[in-house]
Amino acid sequence: MKKRSFDWRSFISFTVAISALVLFVSGVILYIAPSGRVAHWTDWKIILGKDEWTDIHVVFSVLFTVAIIFHLFKFNWKVFKNFLKKRGVALGLSLLVSTVLLVGTYYYIPPFVYVRDFSDYMKDYWERKTASPPIPHAEELTLREMAEKHLKIFVPEAMRRLKDRGLKIDSADETLKQIGERNGLSPLEIYNLLSSQYSPQKGGGFGRMTLNEVASNLGISKEEARARLEKNGIKVSSDALTLREIADRNGMRPREIYELLEGK
Repeated sequence: MKKRSFDWRSFISFTVAISALVLFVSGVILYIAPSGRVAHWTDWKIILGKDEWTDIHVVFSVLFTVAIIFHLFKFNWKVFKNFLKKRGVALGLSLLVSTVLLVGTYYYIPPFVYVRDFSDYMKDYWERKTASPPIPHAEELTLREMAEKHLKIFVPEAMRRLKDRGLKIDSADETLKQIGERNGLSPLEIYNLLSSQYSPQKGGGFGRMTLNEVASNLGISKEEARARLEKNGIKVSSDALTLREIADRNGMRPREIYELLEGK
C-alpha cells in the first residue's frame, strides 16, 4: 500500500482557520483593553496581560499572512484567477466596500467612528476604575527611586513596610514591577502599601534597623558604612546597634545618621 504524502492543503487550511480564530480573540481583548500606562500599572489581565496579547496578535498576524499567501498562490491560484475573470461585479463591490470602510475610518465618519469611540470609552472606563500612576512608567521605577524621590520616605522604612506585609524583596534596586511579579501583586498595590502608612510626623521609621541592615539596603558593605560614620567622628562599637542607639550615643537623630550613611 502506497504511503500517503503529507496533506499540505489541509495543513494550510487549518492554519488559516486557527490563526483567524486567535486573531479574532486577541483583537477583541486588545480592543477593550486599557491603555498601556494603566495596564502596566494595575497588572491588567484577561488570562494574559496586555503585552502578551499584543505579542500573540502580532505573531499570529504574520502566521495568518503567510498561510493566506500559500493558500492563495500555491493551492487556489487557478480558482482565484477564474473568479477575477468571471466575478467582476463581486470584485468591484468588494473593492467599493473596502474603500468606503477605509475612507470612513480615516476621516472619522459615522458609523465607522463609533467603533473607535467604543474602544476609547473602554479605555476611559479603565482609567476611571483604577488610579493612574503618579508618573509615566512608574512601574519601572526602583523601590529606592519611588521611596526617596516620590514618596519622600527613606529606603529602610519602605523596605520595612513591604516586608511587614510578608513581601519578598531582595534589593531596593528592584523595580515595582519586579517586586510585584515576585509577590503576585500589581505595581499599583505595591505603591499603595508604600504610601498608605506614610506620615511625615512619624519620621523615617528606620531607627529600629541595625547598621548592618541599613548598609545592606543602601547597597554598601558594613565596613564602608562604619567608615562613613567614622569619617564624621561617629564611633560604632557593633554592627548590631540600631541607628537610634548610634544616634542617641552621639547626640543626633536617626535621620542624620542615615543621611551620613547615604553619603550626603
